[in-house]
Formats: sequence, structure tokens, C-alpha cells
Amino acid sequence: MKRGKSDERAQSRGDTARFLGLTGPGGWVVAALFLVTQFTLAFTANLGLALTAPNLIALAILVVITVIVMFPGPYPLSHQWSAVIVIGVGAIVALVNSILPITGWPGYSSWQFGAITMVLLALGLRGRNLWAWAGMILATALTLCWTVSTGQGVLAGINLIDRNAGTLFIGTVFSVGIRRSIRWITSLNVAEQRQAADEAFARATLQHRKSAMEALDAIAVPALTTIAGDRMPSAKDREDFLVIEASLRDAVRAPSLAREPLASTVRLARLRGAEVVLLDDDESQLATDDERDSLLATASARLGSTTARHVTIRLFAATNARVALTMVEDASAPLLLQPER
Repeated sequence: MKRGKSDERAQSRGDTARFLGLTGPGGWVVAALFLVTQFTLAFTANLGLALTAPNLIALAILVVITVIVMFPGPYPLSHQWSAVIVIGVGAIVALVNSILPITGWPGYSSWQFGAITMVLLALGLRGRNLWAWAGMILATALTLCWTVSTGQGVLAGINLIDRNAGTLFIGTVFSVGIRRSIRWITSLNVAEQRQAADEAFARATLQHRKSAMEALDAIAVPALTTIAGDRMPSAKDREDFLVIEASLRDAVRAPSLAREPLASTVRLARLRGAEVVLLDDDESQLATDDERDSLLATASARLGSTTARHVTIRLFAATNARVALTMVEDASAPLLLQPER
């Protein structure tokens, strides 16, 4: 049986079995205790009946369907496995009924009714209440057929299984109610997580804006102060202004490239008179920090050693999983740079 895609998806659909730990380690402990109890009832009530082939086969079937209903898997349980469980329930009832005495109260020799009820309750908790009731209807029909055919009458059959049907009814009401509660709790958790994510995003956005403003102040305020002052800007000042303007453009159109160590190398190249253009495709956001750092270091070293007057550096997505960088120096053939794997 295939596992569910995720715990979150299962809980959002009201997975009562997983919520109650039915398919977890604790569930296997409960299943083991359940089987031990049923084997004890079967063998202590009447050893002669317990050792008959129908009873032993019924116990073996009980083990199989218990494992199926407790085995971790998708929610709700698949129709195929649900059908197997219902067929198994019918087989258990038919087998054990065939060896029960037709006079007097059978006592714990009729262990099959309590056993199949617990299995059907678990099936309902796996999201298959209709299948669980199909199993109970099948068990009831087989029991009534047996009591009528053996001359015990319909009432005898009803007396054998009516309490088990009532137990399944209560279990069905419980499973429906708790499923709704799980969905409600899950929706609250999702809403809280979404609110926390929105708040974290808002804080990160404010911090980013604050950092961007501080960086802008550090770059632009000194230049603006010089421009607004009484002193006429010198030729050196004008060169610095051009470098600052280019740096601001880099921060807008190539944010992944406008950082160290490449940013300092670009500034030095511009101060010596080179025209450096930085471009960053949107797809480059797929790159990891390690890939970008490798590319920036390589590009910085290459730019620092070139004497070209016109350099264009472009970061782009080379494949769905990797990025690359091209450098064009004085309209020469593009140089392709890729991070090492």
C-alpha cells in the first residue's frame, strides 16, 4: 500500500487514523493486544472448537485483515483493500458460525462478532464508514441465514450481533465528529502559519528596505551634499558622480552581481575609465549562493586583469538547475563562465 503524500495533506482531509495514532507504532501495540485477546477468547472458551480447522482459518484471516487495516497508507484507505477487509469479515463470521452450537448461548466461542466489530471500527477510522457498514450488513446477513437455517430463528441471530451493530454505530458517529474537528484544527493551524509567514515576509521586506536606504545614503548622500554645496564640483567629483550613478543602476538591474567581490572591482574599473555594464536575467534567481559566489569571484578576477574599455557582464540561467555568466570585452567573442560542480 502506498503512503500518503504528506502528513499535512492527510490532516487537512481529516485523517482520524493518523491523528489518533492508529497507524503508528502505538497502533501496532494496540493491534497486538487485540489479537492476543481474540486468540485467548477463542482458545479458552472451548478448546475443542478452537482447534477445529474453521476456527483456526478464521483466526488467520483475522490476523491478515488486522494488519491491512492498521498498515500505514493513504487516507482514506483504498477501495480495494477495504473490499478485502469486508470479504475477510464475512469469511470469519461464516467459518466460526459453522462450528458454533445451535442450542444455548455460545459465550466467548462466538469471539468473531467482537473481533470483526473492532476491525470495522478501525476501517471507519481509515475513512471508510460505508465499507465498514457493508461489512456489518454482510456479517448480519450471514448470521441470520445461519440461525434461520439451523432452526434457531431470526431473533437468535439478532441477539448475537445487535450489540456489535450498536458499537459500530457509536464508532461511526465518533469518527465523523472527530474528522470534522481535525479539519477545523488543521484550518486554524494553516491560518496561523500563513499569518506567521506574512508577518515574517513583512519584517524581511522592511529590513531589506532599511538596508537598501542605508546603502543608498552611504553612496548618494556625500555626492548630493557636494552638488548642493557652494563649491563647484571638480572633474574628479564628476567622475565619481558617474561611477555612483552606474552603481545605482547596477543595484536595480543586476542585484545579484552588485555585491562583493565584483562590486569593488567594477568600481575600480569605472574609475580608470572603463564602461562596465552589469545585466541579470530573472532566471538567475534559480542560482544558489555558492554558485553566485563562485561566478562573482571568477568575474572579479577576470575584470581586474583586463584592459578592455567596454565590458558587459551578464548572469543568466544556463540550464534548469545551473546558471552561467558571460563577459564581452570590447565587442570580442563572449567568454562563458560557469561555476564548478
